[in-house]
Amino acid sequence: MYNLDKGQKIDIELEKYVAPVPKKSMTMKERIDKAKTKLSEKKPQETELKNDKLSNHKIKGEKEL
Repeated sequence: MYNLDKGQKIDIELEKYVAPVPKKSMTMKERIDKAKTKLSEKKPQETELKNDKLSNHKIKGEKEL
């Protein structure tokens, strides 16, 4: 292909030569499962925030008394 002298380098951008991987489309079941996992991850955080706010109010209320 190329006649190279010793120590001579050629920089080739590999991205041009690698075939793009087609993105797999999600099935409805996968979409539903993904949505459910997102919701289940969000709920504990929201309840933790509510609990923190409640405990903060209780602490403030106790200090005021």
